[in-house]
Amino acid sequence: MIRRGLSTERRLLFVIDGSGALRRAIGKIFGSVALVQRCQVHKIRNVLDHLPEEYHASVRKAMFEAYGTASVKLARKQPMRLADSLRDAHPGAAASLEEGLDETLALQELGFSEGPLWVTLRSTNPNENLDGGMAEFTRNVKRWRGGSMILRRVSSAVLEAETR
Repeated sequence: MIRRGLSTERRLLFVIDGSGALRRAIGKIFGSVALVQRCQVHKIRNVLDHLPEEYHASVRKAMFEAYGTASVKLARKQPMRLADSLRDAHPGAAASLEEGLDETLALQELGFSEGPLWVTLRSTNPNENLDGGMAEFTRNVKRWRGGSMILRRVSSAVLEAETR
């Protein structure tokens, strides 16, 4: 992307999952110009993975409420209170909740807490949906017959992903 002209001098927003390697690479290449928004959906799933089923509904609700709060201060405070309440019985869930918390709130730092842009950028799911659609539309092709065939397949995948 840099070879194609992506600036390493301008402020850029990266929406990523919890991959430590990806986060380190962004930091190494883009440094302080990188603003990272960690996927809130992945963070919620990761926290829930550390909890028994009976906690899932209430913790999911509390995290969605925190992520939907316009106030960064409140959006940070609510998950910290939740982590404190879970720490004794479920230390893994508390640690997962605290890890990368500020990066799950980057959009709030930019003033987003609602609207279509917030819905799209708070999660890596749109990218994953498109990737899955590409795989689905191209998996049965044994022999690609030129660029126009590739464009038709990719366009079909994008149109299908858009509906989801």
